[in-house]
Amino acid sequence: MSDTNGGSMQGSACVNWTAALEAAAGDESLLAELVEMFANTEAPSLIADIDRSITDLDPVLLQRAAHTLKGSLRIFE
Repeated sequence: MSDTNGGSMQGSACVNWTAALEAAAGDESLLAELVEMFANTEAPSLIADIDRSITDLDPVLLQRAAHTLKGSLRIFE
């Protein structure tokens, strides 16, 4: 699997790409789609919810958004 700069993502220290690929049933295109969806849609929305929860002093929203973000990152171990 390659990153957008043409380099290998296998060497990334933050993500276990082997485990992520296994979680995507060995389908590199599926994994790439999941990464794109997470990075462009889900993560920004959840981070905005976390920011809003801090601004609004809303611990329920903070807990829900943080828990969802953590669960969404599970595929990337």
